Amino acid sequence: MAQSQPPWVVSRFEAARQAEQRGDYRDAAVTYQAIIKRYPLAEAYSNLGLDYFRLKEFRLAVQVFRDGLKLKPDMLGAQLFLGLSEYSLGNFKGSAESLLSVLKVDGNNQQAWLYLIRSQAAMGQFSLLDGQTAIKMFPGSPELDYSVGAAGLDQIRLIAHEAKQMGPSSPAFLWIALREAEVKGDSLRVAHIRSQIEQAGATTPPAAVDRYDQLTSLVHQCFENTLEGAPQSPYAHRIRGQIYEAQGSDQEALREYRAGGDHFAAGRLLAQDLQFKDAETDLDAAIADDPLNRLASALLAQVYVKEHSAGKALPILQSLLREYPEDAYAWADLGKTQAQLGQNQEAVKSLRKALELDPSMNELRYVLAITYRNLGQEDLSKEQMRAFREHNKKDPNRSGGMGSGNDDTGKATADSHEAR
Repeated sequence: MAQSQPPWVVSRFEAARQAEQRGDYRDAAVTYQAIIKRYPLAEAYSNLGLDYFRLKEFRLAVQVFRDGLKLKPDMLGAQLFLGLSEYSLGNFKGSAESLLSVLKVDGNNQQAWLYLIRSQAAMGQFSLLDGQTAIKMFPGSPELDYSVGAAGLDQIRLIAHEAKQMGPSSPAFLWIALREAEVKGDSLRVAHIRSQIEQAGATTPPAAVDRYDQLTSLVHQCFENTLEGAPQSPYAHRIRGQIYEAQGSDQEALREYRAGGDHFAAGRLLAQDLQFKDAETDLDAAIADDPLNRLASALLAQVYVKEHSAGKALPILQSLLREYPEDAYAWADLGKTQAQLGQNQEAVKSLRKALELDPSMNELRYVLAITYRNLGQEDLSKEQMRAFREHNKKDPNRSGGMGSGNDDTGKATADSHEAR
């Protein structure tokens, strides 16, 4: 801070800095607040925002950083921590914008690159070029390698899902199936799929498959870097856990996740294996480690619904829906929870809201039919049962909804645990 400020400002500012050195961020924040009430010092805003960030009071941090940047737009530290604060609040678009502003000035800021990648991943908008650039600029960073690799893996899964939706005769489906057969070393299936590709006249891979190949190469590079360069890091344990899980070796995967301190992944796997009590323990630990991990909260609520512990699920789901009012899966679980509690009128509203947001969750029509029956509304019950059966004929492989074993947790999953 420049010494041209009034003496009282210099004195108060120094007192706040001393409080920070003691680790007393609350006392420092009070002192900075006293300064900016009387004197609009940009550096006091920036430091106050940083203290709020340290105290995990991210909404206050965002507001203070923004006010400080209005006074002095070139404060890169404030811009960086504004991006990190936005990320912590789940505002990934705002986070990415702030971090890109930092990188335009300081392209070597590793923290900005890391959280830009994580924000992109949380939005499902991972940039292959950004990922390639980041790991090239900072070789030997297991945290960055893992984050880029996890973001790339999410995109690979998305491409594979979209190819599946196109149908088994589509070029994208055939080429992705070929890639998967090649990875498994299934030479007979490889030959069969190549024959299908030739018959379909699709001998040139579609653009989505080119991207799939580039992403696969990047993920392999990132994960190999992590496993070889930092084999005992939490990130290496997560990668080995994912490998074991993909192989169906759930106990080994669980051991690796826990060794890496990844309680969320452990809880998710246990819930998937219907070990709900153990899943609850790990998810509680994940939330204790990171109270802002909305994905862990959403999955814990899902576990409670499956355990018929409606009283525990209700407040979690209500809190999630205040933040994510367009989350169809949270509305679905809320409806099931209300039905378990006998709140049938409220359950109908929640279930219908979930179906309005995502009509593909056919299982909810069955739940609605039962709920209407409990209300004595037989005509509506029969209508929903007919709709359920009709949709089931069209797509018998998709039951939809959390309670049927679908472990997606809707838009709340934007707070991807990998991103944190």
